[in-house]
Amino acid sequence: MRKLTIIILSAILMAGFYSCKKDSSTSKISAEDIKICISGSQNKSSDLKSGSITSSSYVKNGDTAKMHDSRNIITIFSALDPDGNPIDGYWSIYNLENDIDINRTDTIATGSGGIGQLGELIATKLKFYGLYEIKFKSKAGTEVTAYLIHAGTPGMIRGSIAESDVYFKWDRNLYQIANKIGYEGFTMYIKYNEGDFTPVLTPGYINPALHENFKAFVLCGGNNFYAYKGGGVFTGKEMKLKQCKYSPGYYCVSILSEFMPPINGKYEVYFYSGIFAWDWYSFDSVYHSNWGIGNQIVFNPSLASVNM
Repeated sequence: MRKLTIIILSAILMAGFYSCKKDSSTSKISAEDIKICISGSQNKSSDLKSGSITSSSYVKNGDTAKMHDSRNIITIFSALDPDGNPIDGYWSIYNLENDIDINRTDTIATGSGGIGQLGELIATKLKFYGLYEIKFKSKAGTEVTAYLIHAGTPGMIRGSIAESDVYFKWDRNLYQIANKIGYEGFTMYIKYNEGDFTPVLTPGYINPALHENFKAFVLCGGNNFYAYKGGGVFTGKEMKLKQCKYSPGYYCVSILSEFMPPINGKYEVYFYSGIFAWDWYSFDSVYHSNWGIGNQIVFNPSLASVNM
């Protein structure tokens, strides 16, 4: 009888304990009291070896967190209450902006790591450098929206010489036009240091130091013809370079191979400031890069696999 009394008393005490325990998933917590934990591994380099360190950051409703060079790791997002307890709910992560767009309103890059999932946490790879929107809605209906800026050195495909592969790099991606997916595209990045071009202030002459004069000319097939000022026609297309927002120090341009196919299996690209083949100044990085041949960059797009 004494043993039975103890068991019953213990059961009552345990029931009381669990009835008082707060369930953060179903309890109404304000958005301001929820914080999003962002964690993952980042490479740490040294002269002797490379390893990884675990880093975590916290962001609250409406705030923005930052990550650097984390495309090749799994990033974990979790929601916590003020006591540090995990909260169950629905997640969605979406890439709002990146540097590899095609400058067309109907064209977006796919495979960016956008995802939706139910649970206490969500894990994904942030395959683009850019701005991500993180949305979380608890089971109690509390919604939290935060943002993540993911920045770093661009280009998944490097040259063969480590010391010179930072000057020109490129990515291969898939794009969606309207509702049709599967367009193969390439983004090319050229490094530029302020001061590489000496300003020219003489009236009537191109000032190469002005960023608005930075361009790329891609020799390619398709219906792309360029009549240059000195007379004559090139098979290719001239485009303005875009200053990378999420890879500081680089300018980039993106193309779709269906509309700008390579010639004889390769692309030849000129990076310059000014007017092509008339009044122009080549980027110093072209000459430093091991992709450079003379004053042009040459690469074979079949060398890379598509980033999915």
